[in-house]
Amino acid sequence: MPSRPIVSVTGAAGSPFQAKTHTAQAILCGDFNLEASAPEYAAITAGDLHDAWRALHGAQPQPATFRLFDRSYGPEPVACDFVFVSAGLLPRLRRMAIDGQTRASDRSE
Repeated sequence: MPSRPIVSVTGAAGSPFQAKTHTAQAILCGDFNLEASAPEYAAITAGDLHDAWRALHGAQPQPATFRLFDRSYGPEPVACDFVFVSAGLLPRLRRMAIDGQTRASDRSE
């Protein structure tokens, strides 16, 4: 099968497809609904993004962020909330902590 050329689409100013200036650094964080052992985690960290917890704490396991108070989605608490940073931001990391006492997230009533 012949390869297809890559086509770049650039729209007019103000359109959703307009060319945009991007910074060289990035922070990606949130509830990823996956564990650090998942293939998706490996895919995220295979490029320029690095897990901030691991960068600061090395091999120390990240505390659980899910199923702390509600075990209806599984038997054991796990970490599935992550902060990924680009390589250029790694030297700027100072601290990262997990608040395992809050019941504000992932709870059902």
